[in-house]
Amino acid sequence: GDQPFKRIDIEAIAGKDSPALTVSKESRIKNYPVGPPYIATARDMYAIATKWCEYVPEVHKQYPELLAEMFAFSIAAAHLKLPHVVMDHLMVSYPGINSEGFEFVTSIPDGEVC
Repeated sequence: GDQPFKRIDIEAIAGKDSPALTVSKESRIKNYPVGPPYIATARDMYAIATKWCEYVPEVHKQYPELLAEMFAFSIAAAHLKLPHVVMDHLMVSYPGINSEGFEFVTSIPDGEVC
């Protein structure tokens, strides 16, 4: 969801003129709740990584929990106006979660699995 935008004082992290402050709620939910794997151009990922590393310590001070680094990533991407297309079939971690890629994985014929 849009937890990074609700739980973190983005102005304190990214500045009062940060574009992250103007992202619509719809876009915050649709384009920024992301985690690995990431697919991006080298230029975009370098820009995100630079801001991400800058923001992580401050985000962690405000939110000293497991997801702090992911929140910082989302804020960095929003600050740089780099919304994501979220794909939920690239991650496989727990068979009980319907939104992950198990259907995609199990549809691969046995002879094609590496």
